[in-house]
Amino acid sequence: MPDRTSRTRGRDDLLADPGWVAVPLPAAAPEVSLLRLHLDRGTRATVSLVRFPAGWARPSTVHCTATEEFVVIDGLLRVSGATYRPGGDVVVVPAGAPRSASSAPDGALALAWFSGVPEWHLQPDDCLPRTAPAVTRRVDRLAPDPAPYDRDVWWVQGEQWAYVPAGAPVPDHPGAAFVRPWPPPADPH
Repeated sequence: MPDRTSRTRGRDDLLADPGWVAVPLPAAAPEVSLLRLHLDRGTRATVSLVRFPAGWARPSTVHCTATEEFVVIDGLLRVSGATYRPGGDVVVVPAGAPRSASSAPDGALALAWFSGVPEWHLQPDDCLPRTAPAVTRRVDRLAPDPAPYDRDVWWVQGEQWAYVPAGAPVPDHPGAAFVRPWPPPADPH
C-alpha cells in the first residue's frame, strides 16, 4: 500500500538526513549522493535529492532509460553544453536522450524526478533523442486547494519540500514552487 501521509521537510533537515547513499554513475567520478524522498510503487517513479561533489564529472556520453526532470538548488550543473543554476526552469531529459560532457566543478545539489527506475548506459550509436512532455511545472504561487492527485512540491524561497496526497491541502508557503503530479504520465517510449 502506498504511503499516503503528507510530509513537509526543510532543506537543513533533508541535508542532515542519515538516509543519503553513495551512488556510482557509469563513466562518472566521484560518486554522487542520493536521498530518495518519494517512490511511486506502481510506476517505480521517484523524486530524490542528488548531491554532486566538487569535481564531479562524466565526460562520456550516456543515456538513461527513464525520463528525468530536475531543478538545480545549489551550485551549477553542466549537461551537454548547457549550464543550469538555482532558480532556473525545470530541465527535462527524455528517456534515451544522450547526455555528454556533464560536470559540477564546485559541486551541486539538484532535485530530480525519474519516470521509472533510472538505468544508465554508455551511449550506443543508434540511440536517438526522444521527446517527452514536461510534467513538473513552476508556479509563482501555489493555491492551497486540494487536488485529485498526489503531488511533490519544492518551494524555492523557503527551500521546503512536501509530499501532498490527493485530497490534502497544500501547506502554506510563500513564493514560487515546482510542482510534480503523481503518478506522472506514462513514458511514451
